[in-house]
Amino acid sequence: MTGTRYGRPDSARRRQPRWLLAGMAANTLVTLVGTGWLVMTGHAAQADLIQVHDAASRLHTDLLVCDLQDAAGESALIQRRTASARRSTSDFLWNAAARMPLVGHPVRTLQGAAVAADELARTVLLPLTDALPAPSSSASAQVGS
Repeated sequence: MTGTRYGRPDSARRRQPRWLLAGMAANTLVTLVGTGWLVMTGHAAQADLIQVHDAASRLHTDLLVCDLQDAAGESALIQRRTASARRSTSDFLWNAAARMPLVGHPVRTLQGAAVAADELARTVLLPLTDALPAPSSSASAQVGS
């Protein structure tokens, strides 16, 4: 029985490492693509939340000086950005990464920040903006003088 080892032909024995290498390469590729997606969407969510922070400061100032038109614009911007951050951190890869031993805690933290900001924007800012009186030209003129 030349050309056999353990009952298998030599050619079958040589093919196994190729399949193993191909499987390892596919696994590495999937891992790299998934990690890249998490990094990309994580940076997008971080940028959205930084813009929310800046817009919240401007909203505070607008409300202090009774600039209702700018306050409504800032509120709308905050609502859009918090919704975007929440969407960026809520897909299946984020949920899977949140359960991983080493990276799970920071992932859950960013997810939680995005969810909390979006909930605040929807449950506090939306009713606040709706409660603001419609800006009129006479009120703007009085505030400016």
